Amino acid sequence: MKEKFFYAIVTGFVGGVWYASLFPVPPFTTALLVLLALAFLLIALIEKDTRAQLLLVSCLALSCALGLGRFRQTANQEQAALLNQYLGERVTLTGTVAEEPNVRDTGTRLTVLLHGVSQNGQATTSIFSRVLVHVDRYPEYSYGQKLFIRGKLELPQSKGADFDWPAYLAKDDIHTVMYRPSINVLGKSRTFQGALFAIKDSFVEKLNRYLPEPESSLAAGLIVGAKQSLGTELLDAFRRVGIIHMVVLSGYNLSIVADWLMRLLSFVPLHARLGIGALGIVLFTLMTGASAATVRAATMALIAIFAQATGRPFSAFRALLLAGTLMLIFNPRLLVFDTGFQLSFLATTGLLFFSGIIEGYFKWLPSWNHLPFRGIAASTIAAQLLVTPWILYKMGTLSIVALPVNLIVLPAVPFAMGAGFSTAVLGYFTSILAVPAGLLAYLPHTYIIGMAKLFDRIPFASVSVSHVSLFVPLVLYLALYWWWKWEGKRDIKFEK
Repeated sequence: MKEKFFYAIVTGFVGGVWYASLFPVPPFTTALLVLLALAFLLIALIEKDTRAQLLLVSCLALSCALGLGRFRQTANQEQAALLNQYLGERVTLTGTVAEEPNVRDTGTRLTVLLHGVSQNGQATTSIFSRVLVHVDRYPEYSYGQKLFIRGKLELPQSKGADFDWPAYLAKDDIHTVMYRPSINVLGKSRTFQGALFAIKDSFVEKLNRYLPEPESSLAAGLIVGAKQSLGTELLDAFRRVGIIHMVVLSGYNLSIVADWLMRLLSFVPLHARLGIGALGIVLFTLMTGASAATVRAATMALIAIFAQATGRPFSAFRALLLAGTLMLIFNPRLLVFDTGFQLSFLATTGLLFFSGIIEGYFKWLPSWNHLPFRGIAASTIAAQLLVTPWILYKMGTLSIVALPVNLIVLPAVPFAMGAGFSTAVLGYFTSILAVPAGLLAYLPHTYIIGMAKLFDRIPFASVSVSHVSLFVPLVLYLALYWWWKWEGKRDIKFEK
């Protein structure tokens, strides 16, 4: 019965957040749901025969009201309205770079946490909001810098009919943008996260010293998520063949890597295996700067580690639901407007419920303790099964070669990451050892790049489909559910 209450609370809260994300919610709706929950609670005190069912409905209504209210609470409409009065005007902003700069081929995007805004020499108005500032690649900026910015505030514009760019930015409390303003650096604050980003930059610099391009950029992408220097052409090739997740800090990537790590350490006792896997994820999170997106991805990955090591998918799935709900309490806009959050959840769910089923179809593959090809193939396919329908719906792209490319390339990723990491670490001490380590690291990285380019040359390797209905992934997920149910029944009959 406790499980039913848990699922009712999670379903109600997530349902409330989902509805508020897509539709306007009048203020009285939340109050009405609270009254409804109280009414069912009072009836439950009287009706003993149906008390459990009535309490479930009460929990569902109350948690739905909390979801609606939480979404409204994070809208930050006062601060957005205060900043919107300056739209189209040249203003002076003071603020701090609040996220690691997003460096691209055409420029850099800075997420600036504002402290104040002024216009025409008037007194500065205190404001606590965020603005996305587009600047040239040079001069370079860094996390924690305090900036004095002069430019014109504008509203973000949607990038195509299928992508709501303003809503995507709003999930991070960004409602305005500024293009190519003049900037003066006032100083830099010293923070723990800033120190982590400095370590990351130093790590990438060591990779660049001992590995050539584009292998060094790929190593930086695999290990710390610094994918920007790969260049648009290579990134597009990775995207078309379906392996872009390797260089993106997401739960998809981390969950698969964590699962491989647990399988490769299958000869180690369970508690040691859990400890090593969890420690690796935590260190990875710290090395990459411990941003909100990375912490979310690490949480998903830790759940996948627990499930694969203990063989308890249902317990792990409840932990996954709990973790996802806690993330939505912190930022409810993730549910609808953050594709990375959605793919992380789907990939982890795929690993929990389908990797064991799929592994049964690959008994012809070898599965040694130190090199479990069968488990790696099963994990890869399980994650792909659940993320592919959603990628098709959200992005309108379908990589025909994604499955074979992942099966061919992903087994090389742990070796590439290990060799790249060793090269950078040795680079801090002695080049005598770092140079040969770099030569060894070059091999798996150039193999991955070569495979991506080879499959990208195949005609129709990637197909673009416009306006994919939500009905398509829902049907596919329903089919996967029934397959999972059928496999469960077949296993029970086999055991008997």
